[in-house]
Amino acid sequence: MSLQYLSLSQLALIVNDLLNDPKRAAALQAFDPTGRVGRRLDKRKIELDLLPDALKKIPQAERASEQDLDHDERARCLFRFSEALRRWPERTPAMVQAASFVLTEVVPSLEVTRATYGEQVAHVEAVRKHVASAKELLTAIPTPDGKDLDQWVTSFVASGDALGQILKDRGDELADAKDRRAATVLRPRIIGDLAKLRDDVRQAVEEDEALPRDLEARIFAYADELSRLDQQRRGGASPSQPAPAEPSEPVEPRG
Repeated sequence: MSLQYLSLSQLALIVNDLLNDPKRAAALQAFDPTGRVGRRLDKRKIELDLLPDALKKIPQAERASEQDLDHDERARCLFRFSEALRRWPERTPAMVQAASFVLTEVVPSLEVTRATYGEQVAHVEAVRKHVASAKELLTAIPTPDGKDLDQWVTSFVASGDALGQILKDRGDELADAKDRRAATVLRPRIIGDLAKLRDDVRQAVEEDEALPRDLEARIFAYADELSRLDQQRRGGASPSQPAPAEPSEPVEPRG
């Protein structure tokens, strides 16, 4: 699996896993008994540890991704619920008016969910200007959870506000942090190191019949699972596609 979309904090977890997990250590020892790979990973860990917390942890970036998912899901629900109101065979004028407002002013299309963070925050600011005038119209439409359409729209706006605040907090963190260039350089280096390690492992398995056929999976089990979950969260993979089970058999070092 590709690691190119993982954050620096996620890559740090992978480096720590390769260095500290006993199964990973055994698999790496089988592939590289000289310890060359481990020394390179140690170097990357030292470089990671030297980064300021704001750049090393990147908490706001991860929070922004999670909040974006929340905001997108609320947009989808509003869109589909309003479409149902508008199309229901026994629809009332109130249902049609409320649905038309949502589909015109709040979620005109599902393209809203594919907008950038900044575009979504700007859209919420535009929606806010119209919500107050439609409160009575929206309050008249109950929703399946016992609330009403006005509360759903208000929660959509609040979710966008939360995303905007996270972006502001993230900007403040980065503005205060030093050595941003070091983080910018380190991330692709780690991705490159891991990609080269994977290629080298594959080549070694092809050339050395004594190595386990699933050595790549043993070494990259955690990295691939982290990548799979990240892709799933961003909509790039199906939850029904679990990662392969991690092998449990011991690995003999190369002689």
